[in-house]
This record gives sequence, structure tokens and C-alpha cells, in this order.
Amino acid sequence: YSFSPSNVSITTGGTITWLFQNGTHSATGSAFNSGTRMMGQTYSYTFNTAGTFNFVCSIHSGMTGSITVK
Repeated sequence: YSFSPSNVSITTGGTITWLFQNGTHSATGSAFNSGTRMMGQTYSYTFNTAGTFNFVCSIHSGMTGSITVK
């Protein structure tokens, strides 16, 4: 299990959309929490503040990623 891509860069005001595949997962960070999502569901979040935002699947702790907002 992994996020793909696991590291992305966007500009302030950009939106990231996660598409959850193959089971039950989440995208959980300090600024956002998708909650539990099933296969085929999506979650979107708009980043209005610059910085680096790390996230993890709260169900599978080895699934990690980061978003750099410039």
C-alpha cells in the first residue's frame, strides 16, 4: 500500500484530490482528515497556506506522503 505520487508540490490555493483504491484508507495530516474512505471514493482539500504538510493513512501507518505548498 502506498500513495502515488507520495510527494507533490502545488501553489497556494491549489486543491489535492485523493482517489482511494484497493481497500479502506484515509489521508490524515495536521491540517486535514479525510476520515475513512472505501475503494473508489475521493477526498479533496484546498491548501490556502504555504508550507509542507505530511500525511499518513491512519489505518496503514506505512502509507505516508507530503504536500509542499508554495
